[in-house]
Amino acid sequence: MSLLLVFWSVTVYGQEETEEDGFIHRDFQFTFMVPPVGTNGMEFARVVNCFSINTFAGFSAGTECMELGGFLNINKAHMRGSQIADWFFVVFHTSLTLFNALGWIWKATRKLNLITLVLTGASWFLLGLFYGIGYCPLTDWHFQILRRLDGHDLPSSYLKYLVERLTPFDPSSSLVDTTTAIVFFVALALSLVLNIRDRRKKGAFTGFPR
Repeated sequence: MSLLLVFWSVTVYGQEETEEDGFIHRDFQFTFMVPPVGTNGMEFARVVNCFSINTFAGFSAGTECMELGGFLNINKAHMRGSQIADWFFVVFHTSLTLFNALGWIWKATRKLNLITLVLTGASWFLLGLFYGIGYCPLTDWHFQILRRLDGHDLPSSYLKYLVERLTPFDPSSSLVDTTTAIVFFVALALSLVLNIRDRRKKGAFTGFPR
């Protein structure tokens, strides 16, 4: 509790600070979990940081050099330099997508694969009732970051964005969506069948009824 109170109330005065364009400019900030629990305190929305570190989520007026974020970074006014949260989402989301498609192949990962597939389906079709069918929070959060970085229009599909980012190809949205749906349902069916088979084999081996 004392640590939280310190981060809530303390602003670091040992760093260089200037005020211009209506914003406070500081060299560095650290946020513990979420604002205002950090070195910028209650001023977090008015501060443009040079370097910024957020353990979970961060919010500021802007970042001029580099921002490291464990989950989500939001810059209200401007963002210059590089933001590692972007590459975090690229690596994590792409890895999750590949795991959903292929995780059923290995027996050791089949249970986890089925869990991630079910969670993905719940996101697409349950959260999708409120945010649109196919909704993915990872895509939503990542695209918020990308809009802050370059402001460009983004496709509705993360996989279409990934193909455009990593290759010279520009597939149609309908092709990407259809391919994604086919791969998802095939992977879900295979994972479900193989998990049931593994469970039955385990039951037969241990003497329990199938």
